[in-house]
Amino acid sequence: MIIQNQKNDIGVERRTVTIGIPAYNEEANIKNLLYAILNQKQDDFDLLQIIVVSDGSSDNTVKEAESVSSEKISIINRLERKGKTESQNEILTLFRGDILVLLDADVIPKDEMFLSNLIKPFSIDSRIGLVGGKVSPLPSENFFEKVLNFSVAMKEEIVGSVNLGDNLYLCHGCNRAFSKDFAKRLKWPKIYGEDGYSYLMCKEKGFEFHYEPKAEVLYRSPQMFKDHLKQSVRFAHSDNILKNFFPKSVIKKGYSIPKIIIFKKGIKYFFKNPFLFVSYFFIYVSARAFSKIGNRTSALWEISKSSKSLIK
Repeated sequence: MIIQNQKNDIGVERRTVTIGIPAYNEEANIKNLLYAILNQKQDDFDLLQIIVVSDGSSDNTVKEAESVSSEKISIINRLERKGKTESQNEILTLFRGDILVLLDADVIPKDEMFLSNLIKPFSIDSRIGLVGGKVSPLPSENFFEKVLNFSVAMKEEIVGSVNLGDNLYLCHGCNRAFSKDFAKRLKWPKIYGEDGYSYLMCKEKGFEFHYEPKAEVLYRSPQMFKDHLKQSVRFAHSDNILKNFFPKSVIKKGYSIPKIIIFKKGIKYFFKNPFLFVSYFFIYVSARAFSKIGNRTSALWEISKSSKSLIK
């Protein structure tokens, strides 16, 4: 079936959107996410397809996804785990829309206007190839999660002050939209740090990045140190991995944050809650110490189980 672009009542061309969801052992949330996507308001776009790639899941991810009845949903059940980047590359070969939205399976859109807000920048500036949406933690359920949520708010203020929001840190891997022109020129290598890779490749290919805070998804922060460690170790090694694909000067610029910004925001949040600030400092130092142990270059990683259950 061929779907042609149409115009809405005010003459603006409606775009077609494909959703891609790489999933590995995501039975806890995949159904919630699919329903939330199908319930999005489509005032200025048409939802063309939803592609779920189960990457060797050993739980009920596929069964839960199949329980959502919609002709728009396609489920690929890959028996061998190959990693998130391979799942995303497979989605790149299958999507047919004007815009590709990649979402992690352990997030949930905050409202029914999420997709509309995420794709709107493409209509405003044709140079945009990649849009990053906002990611916000759900209310904490224990002290450790409360500390991490406190740190998220601080980091968001820090990175939001860098280059007016046009920076690698705001290109969140769990919430991104790609123009068709950029997506067709993109292929991920087998790495983690794939979100940073997409941002740097966007710039290298001559496209612009836009951060859209109105397009917000919610997620669950890790509720224990061992799960937080799995995430923080990957990020700590991402810049070294990306040096294999981009000049060192580009990597340095991409990860650079002026120290004065860190200092000012750090002082602000210290006085906001000294106990949470100091608690996060010890968590941060501990995670950095663990990140120096061993060689972490695999595109496969252990999932953070305590961050998978969003809706209870």
